[in-house]
Amino acid sequence: IGERMCSMAGHGGAEDTESGGDSVRSSHAHDAECGEGGYLDVWAKRRVEEVSTTKAFSSSRMALTIKLDHIVKSILGREARVEIFGSACCGLATKGSDVDLTVSMCGERLDKDAQAETLKRLSKAFRFQHGMNSYALLSARIPIIKLKDPATGISADVSIQNDMPVFRSQLLLQYTRIDERFRQLVLLVKDWSHARAINNAPHGFLNSFGYTMLVLFYLQNTSPPILPRLHDKVIALRGEALRHAREQGHPEEVELPVHPQGRADGVVIHHHLHDRLVGWGSDNASSLGDLLRGFFRFYAKDIDMRQVIMCVRSAPPPTRSEASPPVNQETHLWIVDPLDPSNNVARSVH
Repeated sequence: IGERMCSMAGHGGAEDTESGGDSVRSSHAHDAECGEGGYLDVWAKRRVEEVSTTKAFSSSRMALTIKLDHIVKSILGREARVEIFGSACCGLATKGSDVDLTVSMCGERLDKDAQAETLKRLSKAFRFQHGMNSYALLSARIPIIKLKDPATGISADVSIQNDMPVFRSQLLLQYTRIDERFRQLVLLVKDWSHARAINNAPHGFLNSFGYTMLVLFYLQNTSPPILPRLHDKVIALRGEALRHAREQGHPEEVELPVHPQGRADGVVIHHHLHDRLVGWGSDNASSLGDLLRGFFRFYAKDIDMRQVIMCVRSAPPPTRSEASPPVNQETHLWIVDPLDPSNNVARSVH
């Protein structure tokens, strides 16, 4: 991945990577090489429009979600509900993306056998009673139903009681609302990774969530930063967010909400919301083209991806030798899950 990033940034390969000195160095000086209004910026904006989902697709996706919710309620009871998560619910989906859904149920969590039986039951109902192309894939790490709805033409993966991804999606939604450039840059990087055939976790690469974390980490560490760390206890306001707070007579810093967002897989979910942080990174006026070039240069030249632990929760990012508790030194990359610090998002990379 590092070598391909070097190539995309216009450099030779891994031998160009500078690993001496500080682990993270500002790439701001290089970000301005492709000036605003230049070809790269024009192309980047046009490409975002080309790969973004359409309003018609979004409407069809919502219609399918509501349809499946009614079906699930008729089978499992009114307390069951279908929730959408993943890129589709936070503006990071590209054209042709599948929809990720999970069935949430009140009360005790089902064990694995009960989950499998429930998924098989739902899959049969989707297929035989509602004419969908549906089958249960129970051998996957997270068992799912894969279906395609002929009425909308949309494909979906349906899991059950899969709460953590729902909270991850809600966190990413907060970031997309703070600065539009985050969404745009994620779409471009995902588009590039698919074109280069390096977006495939089962084959030893990062998945789309991993690339999203790389974009977020970059935007937090460029200079000046564009996105804050939503897990900080206190965030000092800056940019348009600071100016708006002063106009309204509000404090110039935001404290972590008193109540957490919830709990999933034994992990307490607790982070800031976007409300008072919109425009936080506006002091960095880099265009989308500048940021795209800066992203590749950052990972190709400014940090050693083999040594730095890429963590969007805290700063400065530690190296592997500084990590506590120690990380698995055999992994090629370490990207910290923003909600579950024990989970390496890049564990599949080899």
